[in-house]
Amino acid sequence: DLSSNSQELKAVSNGSPKGLRVHPFNFKGS
Repeated sequence: DLSSNSQELKAVSNGSPKGLRVHPFNFKGS
């Protein structure tokens, strides 16, 4: 799951709407 988290973090860093959408979900899940 760490690798998946890293990919989402990168997506948010890039400003990807998909990443931003999954990010809050991941943070809450964590």
